[in-house]
Amino acid sequence: MIRFHNVVLDERAFGPVTVQFEVGRLAVLCGLSGSGKSTLCQLLCERQEPSEGRVERPEDLRLGFIAHDFVNQLVGSTVAEEVEIAQRAGGGEAVGAELETALSSLWEQLKHLATRDPQELSAVQQQCLLLFCALVAGARFLILDESLSHLDSDSAKLFTGVLKCARDAGIGILVVTHQESLLELADQVVMMEDRRLAFCGSPKEFSDDLAARAGFRSLSEPRQFEGRPRGAALCEIHHAEQSLVLSQGEMLLLGGAAGAGKSRVLNWLYGLPMSKEWRMTPQVESRCLLRQMVGPSFWRSSVQMEIEASRAAFGKVPNGLVPLLEDAIPGSWLKRSPAQLSHGQLRFFGTVCLLWQSPVLLFLDLPFQGLDGTLRLKLWGLLNRFLMEGGAFIMTSSSREWVGSESVKFVWLENGRAKEFTDCIQRPLQR
Repeated sequence: MIRFHNVVLDERAFGPVTVQFEVGRLAVLCGLSGSGKSTLCQLLCERQEPSEGRVERPEDLRLGFIAHDFVNQLVGSTVAEEVEIAQRAGGGEAVGAELETALSSLWEQLKHLATRDPQELSAVQQQCLLLFCALVAGARFLILDESLSHLDSDSAKLFTGVLKCARDAGIGILVVTHQESLLELADQVVMMEDRRLAFCGSPKEFSDDLAARAGFRSLSEPRQFEGRPRGAALCEIHHAEQSLVLSQGEMLLLGGAAGAGKSRVLNWLYGLPMSKEWRMTPQVESRCLLRQMVGPSFWRSSVQMEIEASRAAFGKVPNGLVPLLEDAIPGSWLKRSPAQLSHGQLRFFGTVCLLWQSPVLLFLDLPFQGLDGTLRLKLWGLLNRFLMEGGAFIMTSSSREWVGSESVKFVWLENGRAKEFTDCIQRPLQR
């Protein structure tokens, strides 16, 4: 069992928090972006030391932590080497039948990647590798900070099955999530609000009002973009013998399951690097790219300074978008350093900064990943208005939920190639 006794962390204005987590139980940690979830995780695994209070944990309890910025946790030169490091840490201890089942299902997703560099894997494959290594290394308490936000539906089913097996094997699990479906798996729900504990109890006691305050309800609301395609073509997307015209007021969805190559194709279209298989003509000069790991993009001392540096870098921001952008960032963020924002806040803020630059075309790599329901709804409103004002964007996603309106075209990928290519023109790619 791990106990927090009146834990305070002054530099994050966190606490006081008193709560406990038990081995052999799965706890869901929820709350709006910036509510203190990641801070609690860092205190739990000793990445931060409390200013006041204490965290009690058994000395022999081995923790496994997968952070939302998990790329820095991969240290091996190959997948096989990463697994070997974990096996050495585990000391060759035998695992029970339940855990063996979980490990086998994960290894099925990884064994063909044994000679690959972990940094070259997709986000979902990296998550599978990190979870596999944590279990092999003998973790008896797993901390997953927004790990499931990267997953497509098939990978989410796999992870859910693995977590059930791990819990049955007596392993404690803490999952930070904005996905309401995980409440069905939970033994305990812990909700943070304004960096304080707002609720701790069973899923049955977790009311609809609390779920809405945690950002769950609005997250599940279906939304489709309502842009209006303009007559003028902005550019053409070329792949093999197919081409697709993208006009102002339109969005292109690059979709696909884990490892389908969505991020790679997005970068190719942006021109980083150039590709013979995928091209965009002409290259739109006024364009911006939001990467999955957005943090390194910001280096100024405050959110306000980053916004001022972004405003109208390419020209005048459309009048209809200005009031939405001015209201997008809460006043409480403005004096803070971008490094003090949570993962979800940082991704939302990154997209806001790009919109302030008034580009003609946006490239967005999983922009809704890690956002609570409130920020997700705000971002949908901003991007929808951007389309209505004549902008266009290309967005990656593991879901087809955005497909359906006339303003949305989509390409569904498998292994970096197009399996489905909507509204295409059959003609050779111009070299």
